[in-house]
Amino acid sequence: MSPDIRLLIPIQALDDAIAELNSEIDSLPKHIAEIEKKLHARESKLKTDKEALASNQKTNRDLDGEIADHNSKISKLKGQMLQAKTNEQYKAFQHEIDFNEAAIRTAEDRQLSLMEQAESLSANVASAEAALKGEKASVAAERAEVEKRMAELRRSREKDLAEHETLVAQLSKDVRRHYESMKNKGRRKVVAEISAGTCGACHLTVRLQVVQELALTDELHRCDTCGAYLYVVPVTEVDEHGPSS
Repeated sequence: MSPDIRLLIPIQALDDAIAELNSEIDSLPKHIAEIEKKLHARESKLKTDKEALASNQKTNRDLDGEIADHNSKISKLKGQMLQAKTNEQYKAFQHEIDFNEAAIRTAEDRQLSLMEQAESLSANVASAEAALKGEKASVAAERAEVEKRMAELRRSREKDLAEHETLVAQLSKDVRRHYESMKNKGRRKVVAEISAGTCGACHLTVRLQVVQELALTDELHRCDTCGAYLYVVPVTEVDEHGPSS
């Protein structure tokens, strides 16, 4: 086997490993973004519940003000009633008092409804706060795990890149140029094993003469179809009964 092929095999394996590491490294920020998206959804839910509760409480306070205004008007009207000189005036004052008392009853009924809603809204806020607290703890723990994994992956990648650089530097000039050219074109397999007479990269038949030369010499051969460097794995062990006929 050619010395260049002996280098290309581990170089290609390192390229594959580095590509997998890069893929996982690139995916981790997306994973963080997804879990933070859930956290933002929890925060949004809590904000909505708090706003609904605040609106409920404001409406209730506004009704307190309306009731106070109506009571103030009733008090004034009762004072004016005492000074009424005709029956028509007295009835007019009484009509105004009845109107304000009805408005007070309507406001109080509305307040009772708001109080019932407030209980439900307060429960929603408490539930959302608890859920958000749990989500924050979960996100923090998961983020820590992701950051730890990211550091591990980067260390592995640095190690593989250093080994890759060392091996590539040992390639002959022409082989290195061809290898890097094919990689830059997006080719995953630049060196391929011949198996059952076919190229391991394009899976098309390799000429028998090439297979024989690779088995017997250190000569370099490239696939006539895809241009990948070819190699055959030498037989190192022979069956105890001898080679088959």
